[in-house]
Amino acid sequence: MKSIAPAHLPHDRSLGEEEGAAIVVRDLSKAFDGRVVLDRVSCTVPAGQFVVLLGPSGCGKSTLF
Repeated sequence: MKSIAPAHLPHDRSLGEEEGAAIVVRDLSKAFDGRVVLDRVSCTVPAGQFVVLLGPSGCGKSTLF
């Protein structure tokens, strides 16, 4: 299983790296009533890949996708 640490991802990706991606998320942040559930999340999911998000209730899994 791979995990991605948002703080370690480059923010200047070229368009070529995202070509063929099914999902691209860049620097997504979201808070509900002051509680941060996503903090600068970035990821690219290539077409045809499976992704699993695991985490406790309220951690932002549904908000991300």
